Parts: sequence; structure tokens; C-alpha cells
Amino acid sequence: MDHLGLVGRFRDGFVAGEKIAKKHGWKKGDHIILKGTYIPLNADLVFIGTFNAGDESNIFFHNEYLNQSSWFGANKYTGLYYLKVDKGENVPRVAAAIDKMFENSDRPTKTLTEKQFQLQFMEMMGNVKFLINGISLIILFAVTLIVANTVAMSARERVTEIAVMRTLGFGGGHVLAFILSEAVLMSLLGGLLGVALAKFFFVPALVAAGNKTSISIWLINFKVSGGTLLMAFVVSVGVGILTSFVPAIRSSRLKIVDGLRQVV
Repeated sequence: MDHLGLVGRFRDGFVAGEKIAKKHGWKKGDHIILKGTYIPLNADLVFIGTFNAGDESNIFFHNEYLNQSSWFGANKYTGLYYLKVDKGENVPRVAAAIDKMFENSDRPTKTLTEKQFQLQFMEMMGNVKFLINGISLIILFAVTLIVANTVAMSARERVTEIAVMRTLGFGGGHVLAFILSEAVLMSLLGGLLGVALAKFFFVPALVAAGNKTSISIWLINFKVSGGTLLMAFVVSVGVGILTSFVPAIRSSRLKIVDGLRQVV
């Protein structure tokens, strides 16, 4: 049962994720002493229930417990507030109204959308986007080399078949079209399979696994857009076509005598 809603009723009560509650064997009414680190306060809290969403290794208690304590940051150091707006188009208006409300206070606010907040946080860790793009390009280059080698090996293993086809009257253009069409078909099937697995299996599995960890806050509403899936599909097909050109041209120019001689 999710008891997050009860936190507001009990100043010294706390709720814990089912994972950490089971780990410590907490039962309703149990007292714990939460020793502060950067906050110089030892909180005496009472366990009132569990929650089963997000990172279940966390605990939550009411901010008023800290505000009514004697530490120097009482009523001053709340870092983040999360607000839910009824409609997406109202977000800019609500954000502007909140910031205007506190613009002349000693604690001005900066209201951001979820996406803006995540991007700002990522920028603190450096150019992560550039790093990810670089790694993706390296992986794409490696995959291209692997596919090119696979297609070339397939063409070399078919030298006999190609020579026989040429003997039966098939021209170089027919051989070129045959190898290219095969590569395109395989690329289309591979792209469709990859996009389907990413959309319906890998990404949902990643989100489900991450929702039980400390990165759950970054996975709220996380999904792969249709544009990204389309780009992945186009790149997949493009790699297949690009890597098949050289083997296809070489096979189309193969002489019948050379092909049959290689068999012997």
C-alpha cells in the first residue's frame, strides 16, 4: 500500500520504499534516528508506512520537521519544489507567475520545466551530449565495418553461384541488382526488428529497471520519440545499402572464367 499521502499528517512520521523497509524490517510505529550529515540534525522519526514507486531505497518525511527544528537552515534551505500543471500550454504562464511572486524576495526562484531542469543538471556534468554523440558515432562506425565485412564475405562465398548465373545469361546489372536488393531487404527487416525491440522491449525494460533506482527522477515520462525511431530505421537501412555497394559492384564485374576457376 502507498502511504506517501500520510506524510503531511504526521510531522515526525516517515514513509519508506518497500525495498529499504524490508531490508531493515521496519514495522509501523518503529522509531529510527536519522543522523544528519550536511544538515546538523539527528531526526527522531516514526515509521508510518511504505510506498512502491520510484526509487524504493529512499525515505520521505515532512519538511516541517526541519523547519521547526533549531538548526540554522530552518525555513531557508528547501531546494526543490515539484508542481503539476493541469495543461501543458499553461506551464509558461504558471512558471512566470511563480518567479514574479518571489523576484523581490531574498530567495528568488527559477521555475523550469522538467526537460529544462534535466538539461541544466546534465550541463553541470560537462558536455554529456557531445560525449554520448561521440560514443554513438564510434559504435555506428564499428557496426558499419562489421556489416561491410559480412556482406563482402557473403559475396565471396557466392562466386560460384554468380559465375553460373553469368553462364546462364544473367548480366552484370542483374547480379548488381540481386546483391543490392538482398542487402536492402535484410536492412529493412533488421531496421524494423531493431525499432520494434527498442520501442516495445528494451526501452520499457530500461525504464522499469531504472524506476527502482536513484535515477528514477530522470525517467519520469521518458520515452523514445517517433522521430528518433525513424532516424534509427533510416540509419539502419542506409548502413545496409552503403556497405553492399562495393561487394555488389565487384560481383557484377566478375568474369565467368575467374569465377569457375576459383571453384577448381
